[in-house]
Amino acid sequence: MNLKKIWESNLSLILLLWIIIAVILRPGWPIFGLGFLGWIGLVYLTAPGVFWNYAALFTPNPLWVERLLGKAVSCRPSVHHPYLTLGLNYARRKQWAEAIPLLEQAVELAPPRNHDQNRLWLAEAYRAAGDVEKALPLFEVLRQKGFAPLKVFTNLALIHLDQKRFQEALEYAEQARTGDLSAMEPVLIIAKTHFLMGEYQQAKDDYLWVIERLKWPVESFYWLGRAELELGEFDSAITHLQTAVERITEDPLLSDVSKEEAEEWLERALKKRKK
Repeated sequence: MNLKKIWESNLSLILLLWIIIAVILRPGWPIFGLGFLGWIGLVYLTAPGVFWNYAALFTPNPLWVERLLGKAVSCRPSVHHPYLTLGLNYARRKQWAEAIPLLEQAVELAPPRNHDQNRLWLAEAYRAAGDVEKALPLFEVLRQKGFAPLKVFTNLALIHLDQKRFQEALEYAEQARTGDLSAMEPVLIIAKTHFLMGEYQQAKDDYLWVIERLKWPVESFYWLGRAELELGEFDSAITHLQTAVERITEDPLLSDVSKEEAEEWLERALKKRKK
């Protein structure tokens, strides 16, 4: 039994107990404040990692939040929260080398109610970092447990798409879509798979479906234009590739395709139309 983990996990309950006692006994604000300060001192002295994690929770400045979480993690607490939060911060910036060790620690320390969710985040980080050998077993375990099927099937589809196993990618994407017919990501995977399989009309239909429903489609215009170019629909291709260039320029973080690549294909479309 890890006494340190039990203690650090239940420090908030001590504060809750003091609040309940204060409500019942009504000792007055000075006494209540002293009790609260005593609790803060107790946390700082006995669980500094938890203390800095709490400090990060109540800090509005994102830069300070990351510094405080780093300080919390350096104290090697036995609770998963600081590892998870800091790991997810790194993951959002695609800093996988920093994110993955923290997420691994978050899985190891997670209580049962958080274990599967933390494992899903770790599996997604493995996949995004290209470590399929570690990602696949985690996704398979989650799939068998029926946990977050939309996310799990979507990630399995992406793995098979990256491996050019197109039929499997389509099957997993369709299973993901079955759980939520309004979900966009499975349709985007289906569209990309159809495009890579040379099924350009089907890819065009898929991307049109997505564009009609997204508030601000960006990269989808690029792939729609590419599909139309393959179909010989030059005017439509040029229009949509021009839109892709404009939107990627405006919102580059919303596209995995660079502005330069979109401009290159726009030039190709213009040359083909002249012929």
